[in-house]
Amino acid sequence: MEKINQLKQSIQRLSEADAKSMLLLTLINEQSRDSMLQFLLQQAEERDPSKVQTVHIVFGHSPGGNLKAAFRNPDYAKSEEIIVVPGNFSVGPLKNVHTWDGIEARYQWLEQRYTIEDDGLIICEREMKEAIEKIKNIPPSSGYNDLDLSKCS
Repeated sequence: MEKINQLKQSIQRLSEADAKSMLLLTLINEQSRDSMLQFLLQQAEERDPSKVQTVHIVFGHSPGGNLKAAFRNPDYAKSEEIIVVPGNFSVGPLKNVHTWDGIEARYQWLEQRYTIEDDGLIICEREMKEAIEKIKNIPPSSGYNDLDLSKCS
């Protein structure tokens, strides 16, 4: 029963893209089931929210990757959480960027003015929404109980 609860928690923390990738792998290859199960259980142990001591909010994938590399040590991996907010905030509207509508307005503006191949803007918008949700879900016990994103403009 303990493992089932760990799996549920681990699956709830997956991003939409990660969940879709795991589902695809399962449908393609049933042998991947065991490795996926092992990964989720390991992630549940490593990402226990009650053990997180510090949340780092980083703007941009490059700084986020650098910080993740610096925290490769297993002790840091269990106590530090890194939230990467994607994008370049020196361009485009930032009004209400803490809400779904604000994020969508920002990416519509960017889409109208820039040509980005593939699904770059769609992926960036999804990652932005995920980052904002993670920030909003920082538990009050973390010492950030005065964090109120609704007052941002």
